[in-house]
Amino acid sequence: MLMSTYDYLFLNVLLLVTWGFFVVTDGNALLQSQETDQQTSLKNRILDLENIVQKLTETIRHNDSPGRQKAKLTDEKRVRRSLNVTDHNLSGVQLGPLSPGLSPNDLGPGSFGSVGGCTAGLPGRNGRDGRDGPAGLPGRDGNAGLKGDPGLRGYKGEPGEPGTDSATIIQGGGTTYIRWGRITCPNSAELVYHGIAGGSHYRNSGSGANLLCLPNDPEYLNVQKGEQSSRARIYSTEYEIFGIQTSLHNQEVPCAVCTVPQRGRMLMVPAKITCPTNWTSEYRGYLMADRADYHRGEYVCVDEFAEGRPGGSSVNEHGALLHRVEGRCSPGNLPCLPYINGNELTCVVCTI
Repeated sequence: MLMSTYDYLFLNVLLLVTWGFFVVTDGNALLQSQETDQQTSLKNRILDLENIVQKLTETIRHNDSPGRQKAKLTDEKRVRRSLNVTDHNLSGVQLGPLSPGLSPNDLGPGSFGSVGGCTAGLPGRNGRDGRDGPAGLPGRDGNAGLKGDPGLRGYKGEPGEPGTDSATIIQGGGTTYIRWGRITCPNSAELVYHGIAGGSHYRNSGSGANLLCLPNDPEYLNVQKGEQSSRARIYSTEYEIFGIQTSLHNQEVPCAVCTVPQRGRMLMVPAKITCPTNWTSEYRGYLMADRADYHRGEYVCVDEFAEGRPGGSSVNEHGALLHRVEGRCSPGNLPCLPYINGNELTCVVCTI
C-alpha cells in the first residue's frame, strides 16, 4: 500500500518532534549550566525546529479534510503532552502557537512542576531487584537464654541385651591369690597353676623372707651347674604340726594359684573365718609362719583342709617350715578377751 502525502508528512513530524524532545532535554540540562554560548546555540536549534514543525503542520491542515484534521489535532495534542509542554516558551524560547482547536488545558498541568515550560512525566515502574550481595560476617553469639522447664518424663525403654555371665573372664580384670595347703581352687575361682610352697631354710638368716608358690614344671635360662656358695637358696616347705592334724607333720606344703575374673580385689584377714560385708570368702584356715625362735618369715593363710603334696616326701628335711601361730595376750601385748592366750589363730581369704 502506497503512503499518502499526509502519512508521509505526519511521519516526518513525529520524527522531528522526537528529535526535538531529546534536543529540549539536552537544552534543559545545558540551560542549568553557566555556559552562555552553548545556551544561545541551543535556543537557535530549538527555534529552527519549531519553524519546521509549524510549516509541516500548516501543510497537513491545507491538504487534509476536516475529519482528518480533527484526528491530527488529537495526535498533536498527544505529541505535545508526551513532551509535557504546557505553555509556549522554554526559558524564553518560543515554541510556536498551538494548532487551532487546542488549548493549554488540553495538554494538562505538569505533575511535578515545570522547568522552562516542561513538566515531569508520571513515575515509571519499579526496576528489577538487584543481585544478592555477598554474605555478611557471622554475628556474635547471643546471650544465654533462661533455663527451660524440665521436660515430660519419657516412655519406658525397651529391655536391654542380656549381660555377660559373671563367670566369663573379663580381659584386664579380676584378681589372684594363693591357696596354701591345696592344689585346687574353690568353686568361685579358676586354677592358674598349682605347685609346692618354697621358702628359705629356717636356720638361714639370708635369702627371701616370703613364701613362694613354685610351679611343678620350672623353666631355666643360662645356668652354672652345681651348688655355689654365693647364692640365695630356696627349699620346700614342711608342716610342723603338733597336737592337731598331726598326720600332716613333716609333709611338704602344696599350693594353688587361683584367679577370680569377676572380682578385682583380694584381702587376707587374720584371726577371722568370715569376710567383711559384701566380700566373698574364697577359703579359710589357720595362720602359719616360721617358729618364733627361728629366723623370721612370712605369715600365710593355710587352708583349713590342708593336704600334703602328692608324691612329696614326708621325711624331716627341715627346709622352710610352717608352724601354727598362737596369740599371746598379756598387758602390753594382744588384749585378752577377745583374744585368748595360746589359742591358734585362724584366717580367711576374701575377694570383692
